[in-house]
Amino acid sequence: MLSSNTFQLSRRALTCFAITLFLMAALPASASAWGHEGHHLVLRLAEKRLTPAARQRIQSILQNEPRANNCAGGDHSTLGLMLCGGMWPDTSRNTTHKNTYNWHFVDISLDETNYEESRDCAPDERGKCGLFGLDRALRIVKGELNDPKISRAQALMFILHIVGDLHQPLHTVLDGGGGNSHKVVYFDVFTDMHKVWDTKLIESHMFREGIEVPEYANILAQQINSAAAASFAQNDRERWVLEAHRAAIDIAYGKRPAQKTATHNGRKYHSLRSTYFGHGIKAVETQLKRGGVRLANLLNETLG
Repeated sequence: MLSSNTFQLSRRALTCFAITLFLMAALPASASAWGHEGHHLVLRLAEKRLTPAARQRIQSILQNEPRANNCAGGDHSTLGLMLCGGMWPDTSRNTTHKNTYNWHFVDISLDETNYEESRDCAPDERGKCGLFGLDRALRIVKGELNDPKISRAQALMFILHIVGDLHQPLHTVLDGGGGNSHKVVYFDVFTDMHKVWDTKLIESHMFREGIEVPEYANILAQQINSAAAASFAQNDRERWVLEAHRAAIDIAYGKRPAQKTATHNGRKYHSLRSTYFGHGIKAVETQLKRGGVRLANLLNETLG
C-alpha cells in the first residue's frame, strides 16, 4: 500500500505530467510546413543519403551564403548549412521574395483527386504553386535559368525547403486556407488543423518518446530499408503532391471524429485526441520519410 507521502508525490508527478503535456500541445506553431522540427527531420534524412559529390557541391554553394550561415551556430558542415539555409524561404516569402509566397503549397480542393496546373497552380502576384517554384529553383541551380532576384545559393535553399513543403498533407489543401481556418481542439488545446499537422503531431510524439530531432531522424532513417527507399524513389512530383493530398483526405480529415464533442467559448469543435494522434503520426512519419528520400535523390541527380 502507498504511504500518504508516496501518494502525494505520485499525484504531484501526474499533475506535472498533465500540465507539461498541455503546454506542449499549446505551443504556438508557425505557418511554415512541418515547422522547425519537421523540416529538420526531412533535411537530416536527406543528408544521410547524399553522395559524396552532392555533399561537396552543397557545401561549395552554401558555404559563403550568409543566410545559410547565420543560424548554424558555428556548425558549417553540410548538414549545418542545410538545416540553416533550408529554413530561410519561410522568412524571405514575407520580406525580400514576396513573389515566392505561393511556392510553399499546392492548393487542391478536398473534392478533387487529381492535379490540374491551370486550376491548382495559376499565375498570381505572390507566385505560382510549389511545383512551379521547385522546377524554377532546380533550373537556376543547374544553370539553365538566370533569375536576377534569386541566386544559385538561394535557389538551392528553396529546393531544400519546398520538397519538405510538398510532403506536408495540409500544404496540398485549398479548403480553409490549408486548414488554417478549420478550428479544432487538440488534447484540450484550441488550435487549427494546419497547426496540428505542421507541428503538434510531431511535438507530441517526441515528447511522449522523450526524444529530440536528431534521435528521431535516426529512428526514421533506420526504418527506410532498401525496399522502402525504392518505393519512395519515383520522381513524379505531381504524384508527390497527390500522395500528400490523399493523406489529407483520408487521414487529416477522414479520421476526424464523426461528432463535434469539444466545447470552446460555447461552440462545438472536433476533439482530436489519442486515436486521431495514432492515425496522424503514422501518416506524418510516412511523409517525412518520403520527403527525405526524394530530396536526397533530387540533390544527388542535380548536384552529384
